[in-house]
Amino acid sequence: MACQLILLNGPRSGTVFDFQQPSFWLGRDPRSEMAFDPLTDLTVSGRHCEIRLLGDAYSIVDASSNGTFLSGQA
Repeated sequence: MACQLILLNGPRSGTVFDFQQPSFWLGRDPRSEMAFDPLTDLTVSGRHCEIRLLGDAYSIVDASSNGTFLSGQA
């Protein structure tokens, strides 16, 4: 099952990311599958969150100190 993320804000607004793997990380850490700029994306933690496939749906797991929001909700 594929997962598609679309950036809605910031300098890369409109950028689309497609993921096929069952889990992946987002954050400023360069090892993240979706890496943010460590110098400009200061509200994003190094290992901000993990997206995991659970059954037939993806779930987000907050690992940040800044909080993770999805559709405007924490």
